[in-house]
Amino acid sequence: MKRVFPILGILTAALLSYALYEALIAAPTEQTMGNVQRIFYYHVASAWTAFLLFFINFGASVAYLIRRNPIADAIAVTTAEVGVVFCTVVLVTGPLWARPVWGIWWTWDVRLTSTLVLWLIYVSYLMLRRFSSSGQTPLLAAVLAVFGALDVPLVYFSILDGYCGGSLGKWWLHLRVCGSEGKDAPGIARGALRAALFLPVSPALAQITTGTVPAYLGIVPQSRTG
Repeated sequence: MKRVFPILGILTAALLSYALYEALIAAPTEQTMGNVQRIFYYHVASAWTAFLLFFINFGASVAYLIRRNPIADAIAVTTAEVGVVFCTVVLVTGPLWARPVWGIWWTWDVRLTSTLVLWLIYVSYLMLRRFSSSGQTPLLAAVLAVFGALDVPLVYFSILDGYCGGSLGKWWLHLRVCGSEGKDAPGIARGALRAALFLPVSPALAQITTGTVPAYLGIVPQSRTG
């Protein structure tokens, strides 16, 4: 069964290479922001992938709390690990894109702050799994994961509100960047934007599979499952 991993590794590398080509070469240059806009393709795709992984982590954690299923616990650990990687990419690429576009590296608005909190929660989850030797570690980690998942909708809706308004604007004041992407971006054809934006999700999904297959096969190291 371990023969699956080299195949998935090769598939991941191939998809990453293709996505890199589409984002950096094939996609046309946006007229307003120029080449810096290409960072956005990986920024958004990584955010969606992190959300997906944290959603799977949430489901697996709930399943573990209900049935104490070790496979569900292993899936929760692996999805949290890969999810933190993609959330880190979001936090790194966001400022790299924002500096030339907005003129700042960081601002403590709700979008950025809630994303940072989300990252900190899941880093805490992984630290708990790594350094705690208690028999209750999987249970405590599952509770923390359920708590952390509550931040995902906050991040999502705050982002929606940040791009061209919404009801959340009545509660928080933060940057508005209507016209910097989506329907108001004149420099990119709509189809090309969608293609380049979602192509990076393909290798990301391959990486998800690579990370979670060991859990299904029951070969996750004991130190990770408590």
